[in-house]
Amino acid sequence: MPLGVAFDLHGNLDPKFIDYAEVLSAYRESPHIDMGDTGERVGKIMIAKLRGEFDPKTVIQKIPITLPSIFTATKVAPLCELWLKPENRKSSMLIF
Repeated sequence: MPLGVAFDLHGNLDPKFIDYAEVLSAYRESPHIDMGDTGERVGKIMIAKLRGEFDPKTVIQKIPITLPSIFTATKVAPLCELWLKPENRKSSMLIF
């Protein structure tokens, strides 16, 4: 059975997830005002996958960094500058 998952990663994704889920997508906003959008994104990708229109690939690249939660809000620096870049807002990819 195909499995799609929308969730809050906090950078703590177990690599085993990619063995069990075809689609993984994280909330992109902090605070998480985009939970509905994330679920919709996963649903659309799953439908496209089931129709044979899209075959998503999951890649995990962990980086050696820990950010205090005070710096992870997407509406204030430093993440707001990253979030405003068009290449970081593409619906087909997620850049942390």
